Amino acid sequence: MKTINYPKIVLSFFKRGKLMCSNLFILMFWSVAILLAWVLNHQSVLAFQDRYEPDDNVEQATVIFVDDEIPRQHTLHSPKDEDWFKFYSWKDMIYQIKAHFVGTDIDPVIELYESDSMNLLERADIGLEGDEEFFSWRPQSSGFYYVKVSDIAEQSGECRKNIQYELALRVYTASSCLVYEVVQGFVTDAISGKPIPNALISNHCCQKVAHTNERGYYTLKSSNFGLCSLTFKAEGYQFLTCQMPFFRSSPAQSLISKNIQLFPDEQNLPTLLPSQFVFRNGDTLRASQEVYRYGDHLKVEFDLHELPSYICAFYSVGMAYPDGRFFMITRLNEFQAFNPSFLPHWQGTGKVVIDKQIADDMPRGDYQLYLLRMPQRIENPLSNLDQGELNVKAFRIE
Repeated sequence: MKTINYPKIVLSFFKRGKLMCSNLFILMFWSVAILLAWVLNHQSVLAFQDRYEPDDNVEQATVIFVDDEIPRQHTLHSPKDEDWFKFYSWKDMIYQIKAHFVGTDIDPVIELYESDSMNLLERADIGLEGDEEFFSWRPQSSGFYYVKVSDIAEQSGECRKNIQYELALRVYTASSCLVYEVVQGFVTDAISGKPIPNALISNHCCQKVAHTNERGYYTLKSSNFGLCSLTFKAEGYQFLTCQMPFFRSSPAQSLISKNIQLFPDEQNLPTLLPSQFVFRNGDTLRASQEVYRYGDHLKVEFDLHELPSYICAFYSVGMAYPDGRFFMITRLNEFQAFNPSFLPHWQGTGKVVIDKQIADDMPRGDYQLYLLRMPQRIENPLSNLDQGELNVKAFRIE
């Protein structure tokens, strides 16, 4: 049987120059058919680069996030291809690095390097083609580390088709967020408005950490059981720490936006006018009863609401006794005498502020609960109460 040479047929149509509408349709049909047939017959030799390329050295390393829930597929598109990744880790926390969902035509090996990208710390090469690779590791110091993934499969005459994998970074701590919310947002330059890549965001409640990508975007898990402090740091910028309320009635994961602007190191901080912090949402403290008697159980909890994404604040808790004494509460049931020269912030991680039995050391009379929320960078909060929000609640002991 004579083999039909479709490319020559198509070429002959062009040479004749006598294409009518029907012939144009036939030409288009056969052109598409020939292209599809060529792709199907040759797809095994096409190894497409993934969207993270180029990432072949430490300078081009892709930033990866701890406990990222979004699947990000990579490929080792040639036997000599190397994929480099960069992440920040905390000292003495336990991390697991895993390459999973591995294609059957590659045998990945994972290598972990220190920040100089020269000192090899760990190497995982246990499985064969298509098997996942992983290891657990506890860093001796906090900082950036690099991961290299490469293919060590024996090359044969067969073509490489299944060359994909996903890289996951997990952290295991005693204070990991079991029920959590996700904080996301952008970190930008307060002067130019440009995104700040590689900014570090740390969560003090459950020891989570993330860093921004080239667009200044970050995503970070946080506990949903208290006022959590977040710190934003970037090289060449003044760091910023603020508190965020994470209280939800539902255990389902929620999403909160927090966009932050950082000032360059040499930049003088602008004066924050009261008009820049006029948001009032009724944050307060809530006592379990209005009237107590000796032997009753006193329980005081936060009643907080979500802040707008652009507000970064600190919270302080105080209580006035009927005999004139005033105490600041920094953690659950931790009272310290008020010092007018220093206003401590709430440092606890729970929703409950006071949880104790009414005893003889609490005199009868009216008590007042104070919750003060102030913008970050207010040097003298007590002299600038108009720039924050102060709410007062009362209860009575009879």
